[in-house]
Amino acid sequence: MDRVIRHFSPPPACLVAFLWVASFVPLRAADPGTVRGITTSQAGSVLLPGVEVTAVDATDRPARTAVSDGKGRYEIAELPAGRYQVVGRLAGFTERVATAVEVRSGRDVTVNLDLALAPIAQDVKVVGEAGAAKAETATSKDTIGGRLIDVLPVAFDSYRALLPVLPGVVRQADGRISIKGARPTQGALKVGGGSGIDPSTGNFGIELPSDAVESVDVAPNPYAAEDGRFSSSLVQIETRAGTDQWRVVANSFVPLPCLTICDGHSVGMRNFGPRIWFGGPLVKDRVFIAQSLEYRMNYTRIPSLPDPVNLTKADSFDTFTRIDARLAPGHELQATLAFFPRQLRYANLNTFNPQEVTPDYRMIGYNAAVAETATLTPTTVLESFFSASSYHTTVDPRGDAGMEVTVNGNTGGYFNRQERRTHAYEWSETLTTMRRTGRGDHLLKAGIDVLQASYTGTSESRPVTVRRADGTVSQQYTFDGSWSQVAAGTDVALFGFDRWRVNERLLLEPGVRVDRDGVLKRTSVSPRFGYVIGILPPDVGVLRGGVGVFYERTPLNVAAFESFEHATVTRFASDGRTPASSPMTFVPRAATLDTPRAFVWNVEYDHRLAPNVFLKLNHLRRYGSHEFVVNPVEAGAAAELRLASVGESRYRETEVTVRVGKSEERQVSASYVRSHSEGDLNAFDTYFGNYRQPIIRPNQYSLNPVDVPNRLMIKGVIPWRKKWTVSTLIELRNGFPYSVVNQDQEFVGVRNTGGRLPFFYTLDVGLIRSAKFLGRDVRLGVRGYHLLHTFAPRDIQANIDSGALGALYNGIARRFTLTMTLVPKF
Repeated sequence: MDRVIRHFSPPPACLVAFLWVASFVPLRAADPGTVRGITTSQAGSVLLPGVEVTAVDATDRPARTAVSDGKGRYEIAELPAGRYQVVGRLAGFTERVATAVEVRSGRDVTVNLDLALAPIAQDVKVVGEAGAAKAETATSKDTIGGRLIDVLPVAFDSYRALLPVLPGVVRQADGRISIKGARPTQGALKVGGGSGIDPSTGNFGIELPSDAVESVDVAPNPYAAEDGRFSSSLVQIETRAGTDQWRVVANSFVPLPCLTICDGHSVGMRNFGPRIWFGGPLVKDRVFIAQSLEYRMNYTRIPSLPDPVNLTKADSFDTFTRIDARLAPGHELQATLAFFPRQLRYANLNTFNPQEVTPDYRMIGYNAAVAETATLTPTTVLESFFSASSYHTTVDPRGDAGMEVTVNGNTGGYFNRQERRTHAYEWSETLTTMRRTGRGDHLLKAGIDVLQASYTGTSESRPVTVRRADGTVSQQYTFDGSWSQVAAGTDVALFGFDRWRVNERLLLEPGVRVDRDGVLKRTSVSPRFGYVIGILPPDVGVLRGGVGVFYERTPLNVAAFESFEHATVTRFASDGRTPASSPMTFVPRAATLDTPRAFVWNVEYDHRLAPNVFLKLNHLRRYGSHEFVVNPVEAGAAAELRLASVGESRYRETEVTVRVGKSEERQVSASYVRSHSEGDLNAFDTYFGNYRQPIIRPNQYSLNPVDVPNRLMIKGVIPWRKKWTVSTLIELRNGFPYSVVNQDQEFVGVRNTGGRLPFFYTLDVGLIRSAKFLGRDVRLGVRGYHLLHTFAPRDIQANIDSGALGALYNGIARRFTLTMTLVPKF
């Protein structure tokens, strides 16, 4: 495995050529027409199995009948061409007759049926993302389709590139994603039914090819008790399934050179991302496969550093396989396998960290999962899930030189080397049933979720020297060799909730979750309550919101804290040679720890202003407590680097969003977010994550590094003259706050109050034309990034003893890229 991780290389040219040819493989002969869809209740919020769906032809004779499975899916195949009405029937529900549809040979028609309980008035419908009814639930969420990767002018072909276009989501200076003012480790990632988090650090772990992503949901603190192990947000990824026809789509196999027009400076190749998706039936009408592969190469230039030592280099090769099997009516099985090796050379490269001071990051990961859905009765479903994950991570410095910290930047080499092997196994059982009583309709859900994880690793640090402006030594940090870390824990969660529709205007969502923290051996109870109130006629105005308690999952490296190196600090007098005091060794010590948590509430109002115009108003508050904080403590000759769960954080946000359009690919939206984020700044993951920080100063409570008081995001996808599509992203926001330090690398004043980077505004535009290429539908386009070409610096000299105090560096370059994508017909 070590050999693989250290010598990972892109696919050979023969594979690229094969995939390019495969993209033009003709599809098989057309099958007779098919009608398929999903049967639901309560405006799409409840999947309804056991529905008898009949296609009725023009003579009012039933042509064919099917029964929806455990996930509410049905399919009526082998239909002769003609016009049909689709009728859904289930005992206790009102018969649903869909608008007549035209069925043609070899074509699929989608007809979704939503059935209402027989004697109850029509369900409350909630205004949604693109005009369709949003699921009837108290949770506020934003959804973006995976196909927009090929439409919007986003910088990287990955689902993570789509997240920052959503309200309240920003990309940090280190490239990680912050959702609703929180640190990345405070959120959760779910792929299908399982966790996608690396349990050793709490960071997002699983990576996916772009074409494997069907949709991405971002929900700040969903009130359904089935969701847990986070305190700030949940990112839910649904993957793409195979269909009953074989399809092949290949894209981006022609590497396009980057001329000076691309970044205003260099000639060469900056990005290359060939990818392929294919899928179809392995056994007709029974077993389906979907396979995605994607190689990504991305070079990022730091304009404030000299050529050619100014590039970070990222390589990855992601594969994802999904197999769906219909074992029997109402009994389904889904299996997935993800494999995602990647490497990042010169990680955290910036103006003050040249290449020689940056490490290389490498990771090989896989995730295998199996999910079973069994329909026990027409209104009761049992879902079973099991997954196994593995992550092998290394962080390597280049060379053996120690690190030197000066007022004008760092020199020497990166100070820390890490290697980790992490394994995780997750099992869950969830029972869902619908019950109707004289006081309303109930969707009851209960289950158990067990997550076992283990972690072994090593960490070794080299000396770090802090130099003053005159070159004399201020401090010397030395570390006591290589240390090994071992940690394990089994988290167990029990949950239950009731989505109770009292009447056609009121829905309540009470629930509770009990978590056993396997790392800290703590038991936590999370009561939650959500509501939906129809205050205006259906489809016009709805009030939703809730209140709840959310507990984070404790990363395994917290349990291993006392197994990290001891740092000995020697301070020197002004001559740089005479020790100012005796050396002090900081021993890692963990106090009695508690599980971090957050108390959250929000109120949201959705209003339909016109048939395709929607308004969303949302106010959110989050109060975090018991967060893990590291703090250096000196007591005479003894010293400790103390870890305690004493941190707090506060976040508030008011969002106003207006959307105009029928669908994501025909829509313009504008979102303004007013927010405030603050908290304790010595968060554990800031110093003991993938990239260690050598200098740890006393903790302070202040603005968070991602505090953005004002942010306006405008997103648009506009069809033009039939074959053209114009897409645009406009962002205006406050710059991030920064801290001021002196020549001893001590903070001057309160952290993150030294000022802010300049106000940020940018314009990205994509222009796409539909065309034919070798008989296939393609999109040819050009994307322009940061077209306004304003100075948007990402680095600032904040050392008061530097002659360049206040100087700004590393501005975003204006650049252009050409694109060619085959139009998928999923």
